[in-house]
This record gives sequence, structure tokens and C-alpha cells, in this order.
Amino acid sequence: MSKYFIMCERDAGLFSLIQQVIANLPRALNNNAIPVVFFGRHCCYWIPNGYQGRNNVWEYYFEPVVNGYGSTVLPEEVIRHVKKRPIAPDSFGERFDDEYYLSSNFGDHSGLRKQCLQIPFKWGDPDPWLRRVCSRLIKMFIRPRGYLQKRVADYAKAHFADKPIIGLHIRGTDAISSAEPRLFRKNSLVIERYLKCLAVEKQKMPDACIFVATDSVDSLQAIEEVYGDEVISSSTIMHREGSAAGTGPTGGLMPSYIATSPEIAAENGAEAVVDYLLLQRCDILIHNGASLARTVLLSQPDMPHINTHRPSLKMLTSSISLTPYSLRRMLQKCDERVTRKQKIRLDYWQDFLESINNSSL
Repeated sequence: MSKYFIMCERDAGLFSLIQQVIANLPRALNNNAIPVVFFGRHCCYWIPNGYQGRNNVWEYYFEPVVNGYGSTVLPEEVIRHVKKRPIAPDSFGERFDDEYYLSSNFGDHSGLRKQCLQIPFKWGDPDPWLRRVCSRLIKMFIRPRGYLQKRVADYAKAHFADKPIIGLHIRGTDAISSAEPRLFRKNSLVIERYLKCLAVEKQKMPDACIFVATDSVDSLQAIEEVYGDEVISSSTIMHREGSAAGTGPTGGLMPSYIATSPEIAAENGAEAVVDYLLLQRCDILIHNGASLARTVLLSQPDMPHINTHRPSLKMLTSSISLTPYSLRRMLQKCDERVTRKQKIRLDYWQDFLESINNSSL
């Protein structure tokens, strides 16, 4: 059994990488292995000279998942191995030696269903049970760095005030381009659906501000054309013109506006984490199929939401009507399942972490 479980990068978007970490934490901890995240040159956010004083993409934005066990604990020979011979994302992973096990799997491998959390990434959204469990893991392990928390606090103080906030996450660019072959991405961005859902929520909360997190200026402007000064947004790096799709370091499909420049990609990653943290403060989330939006749902299990990529009348009705009684009852049942199925393991993980923290490096 290895002492360290090293999570390596895939050529994917930042929040898909974050979900990879969340999904694989039980795999590491249930095997008494210390999880270490090391994301390097095989994702588009990596910069040779580092970002914000760190050389590991995960640590550009987050603290090590276990305090005191960042990528600096990895021996140089392990780092060289990962750089020269990336771990295949569709494999279980591989053992470097008796101490270090390496994996870059998202957690959806059929052989890992009983080891990893199964986070949906196609049409479906995480169910209440998964949201409850993941929110606890996120609170324990996914800790944004101080400079990002300050950005969020400053923005919220300046713009959120005491008004209700309707959050919109609008994902487009490469996800809806002709270069995207996956069916679950097709027609995933229809602005009219956002506007219809938004109109219903504004009737309920007429004083609400509309916080828009998006990868496209066109999407932001489409909401501003209808709601004007009621719309606020924190991001500055977005797709503005030209081809929507580009490729990452190993050929993965990525938005073109970040695929062409690692420096822009790294700063865009920081803006995306800020958007994620601000969306957590909203009263409701309207979204399409995107890892960032679903990570918000994982972190905030009580947050109502509407998925515009599942636009049937039944979906809209049930999503909008997740109001106090039905939501409370659903979450109560969910808590009962968490208590029965996961509480012992979560308590065990806490004990394991305390034993790590009490030991010497």
C-alpha cells in the first residue's frame, strides 16, 4: 500500500480537474494514502516560471489538500517521471514505487465505481446525496488561497450588498463549437432559455442583482441588453472574437482565448475560481452543462438551481418549485443517507488526517 496518492493533470478545464480531485479523495483516504495534487505541463494553465509564487497548477489557486503535504514533498525523480511520461487518463493509474502511486483518472473508470465518487459531467446534475457528501470534502480539502479569497471578499463588499443575487453561469466557446464531437455538449447554450428562467426568478425577487459568470462577451452582453445595470460580472478574460475552440498541450479541446497563452490561461483560472466562490453566495444558480456550475452545486448542497440544458417543461417546473418544504424534506432524507452510508468513513478520514498532522514530515 502506497504512502502517497499523487493526482496528476489531464488536458482538461480547471473545474474538471478540481472535480477529479474531489472524486478521487475517497480513493486515496480509504487506502490510508496521503493525497497530493500535482498538476503540471500537460494542462494549459501551467506556466514554466510559475504563478503567484507556486510551480504546481493546483497550488496556483488552492492550498495543498492536506496541510504540509504539497508538491514540495515529492522527490525529484517522481516529478521527472510525471513530466516525461504522463499518466494515461483512461487508466487506473500506476505505482511508481512502494511509496508513490500516480493517477490522472477523473474517477469515472468502470473499475473505480466503488472507490471514487461518481460526479456527473454529461446531461445530469449531482443528486442531493452526492452534493451533501462532496460539500463536506470540499470544506475539508478544497481551500482557495488567501489572495483569491480577498478578491472575492472585496468584490462582494462592493457589489453584492444586502440584495438577493441571481447567479448565472453561461458556458459556451469550445463546448458549443463545431469542433466539439460529444453529443451532450450540442445545443448546450441557448440564451433564450436563460432569459425565460431569469424572468421567472425576477418576478419572485424583483430587487435581485444578476451576477453573470461566463466565458464569452456575447453571452454577457445578451443578458445586459435585457437587464442593463442590474447585471454585474467580475471576469475580464473572456472570448471576444475569432474561433471559439482551441487545443491544449496534448490536443484536448479548450477555449481558444486561453489555449493560445499559458499566462492568460493561468490568470483566467484565477478569475474562474473567483466566479465559483461568488456564485456560492447567490440565492439561486441558473446554468447549463459545465463543471464550474456543478462544482458550485457540490459545494452548496442547499442551493436551488435550474439547468437550462434540460429545458423540458417538467424540468423547469420541478427546478423552479424546489421551494422550502420539498427542498428541506429532500435534504433531510439525504442527511439520513449520508449518516448511514458515509458518516463513519468521514469520521475515519478526519482521524486519519489528524494522525498525519501529528506526525513529522
